[in-house]
Amino acid sequence: MQPKGLVVWLILALLASACGAERDEPFDPGVTDDDDETVESISVRRVISDEQPLLAIDGQKQLLVLRDEDNYFLFLDRYTDQALAFDPDFDEGQVVLIDMGDRDDNNCDYALELQSVSAQVIDDDAAQVNVDYAPLSVDTSEVCPEEDALSIRPFYFYFVETRSELVIHETVDD
Repeated sequence: MQPKGLVVWLILALLASACGAERDEPFDPGVTDDDDETVESISVRRVISDEQPLLAIDGQKQLLVLRDEDNYFLFLDRYTDQALAFDPDFDEGQVVLIDMGDRDDNNCDYALELQSVSAQVIDDDAAQVNVDYAPLSVDTSEVCPEEDALSIRPFYFYFVETRSELVIHETVDD
């Protein structure tokens, strides 16, 4: 072996041996020391949900944070006239509207269904709202009519008991 090649090989061996070899546990870049801290949960309660809004709503799936009563009632009046589970207190929190968008009420097309909504404190000024979905199963054996399909638009109003800025985190479980 040539002296130049031997030096390069020794340097590479030295670098490889110094790279994380002294750890007691394997390095996982997805795990941080912050993961060891306990998460402070925030109360989340459903105000109302339904499969069809009262008035026609344009557009696809949407999530809105309604931070005051004026905006809340502006959207609530478009979506429903049904009795609410409770009246949100906007001095204590805010409302998240989850509108799943238009879809046919059958198992012929890919669609998502809401699984859960939770919230946690990020820091003194912010909170994270976790919205988890799961795909509805598509039934390929079902005859899918192109006409006379009932159109639905599921929606949910959730009260999040914090006045902090909300960061929405959506996930789709398989």
